Amino acid sequence: MPPDGDSSAAGAARRHAEAAHRIARFLHAHAAAPGRVAVLPLGPLRQAAILRKATGQDATGFTLVLENGTLRHTLRHHGDPRTEARRGQAAVTEADFALLPALLHEPDSVRAGEPTRRGTNTAVFAKRIGRIAYTVVVDLRPTARQIAFKTMFKRPIQDKGR
Repeated sequence: MPPDGDSSAAGAARRHAEAAHRIARFLHAHAAAPGRVAVLPLGPLRQAAILRKATGQDATGFTLVLENGTLRHTLRHHGDPRTEARRGQAAVTEADFALLPALLHEPDSVRAGEPTRRGTNTAVFAKRIGRIAYTVVVDLRPTARQIAFKTMFKRPIQDKGR
């Protein structure tokens, strides 16, 4: 549970309000520009030790980055409510991107992901906020010293016995 005891999406966004605001501005300014690559640095990863334990990759001093193309990808491939419902998931919305700082800096778990087609290593961050389980996949780019957002999806948590 977060230090302030608030496990809601609003609480997570409040703790990372400045970064969430920067992400929202970036999304509105660059998401609709398909021909141009725009990058938003979010600062250093605070969970480098957890990432190293999970993946073997020393990410100390790596910068978290968002690219407009991956945000578009996420909305295009995980943003349709009907498609996501068939997968047992909920649609990702633009508002969910404001949670990225909380999801990446305060994960419940981190594990190594599958390498990409280009051979890039990935990591998978998971965090429950309220009644939603979020999963964020990132690319590990040691040459550029970056951890780049790749995609995210979310799944509603069904309480058993209620």
